[in-house]
Amino acid sequence: MIRRPPRSTLSSSSAASDVYKRQHWKIVNNLQVGLICVDYLIHQLIIRINRLLVLYSILYLVGKLLFSLHHIIYHYFFTTKPYLTLFPQLSALSLNTPLPFLEARS
Repeated sequence: MIRRPPRSTLSSSSAASDVYKRQHWKIVNNLQVGLICVDYLIHQLIIRINRLLVLYSILYLVGKLLFSLHHIIYHYFFTTKPYLTLFPQLSALSLNTPLPFLEARS
C-alpha cells in the first residue's frame, strides 16, 4: 500500500513527503527490474527460436541432399545396371517375375 503525505503538509521537504518519495523510487526500481527480466526472457526466447531455425535449415538441407543422392543412385543403378556384371543370371529376370530364391518351396 502506498502511503501518501498528509494533506496538511504543504512543504515538499517534510518527513512524510520523504517517505512518499522513497516509496515512489522503490516502485520505479521494481518496475525497472521487472522490465529487465522481461527483456532478458525475450532475448533468450529469440536466441532459442534462432537456434531452432538454424537446426531446421540444416535438417532441410540434409534431407534435400539425401533425396538427391537417392535419385542419383537409383537412376545409376537402374540405367547402367552394374549389378549385371556381378550377377548375370539376373538379366533373364523381368520385374514381373518373382525372384527364384523368394518362391515358395513345395
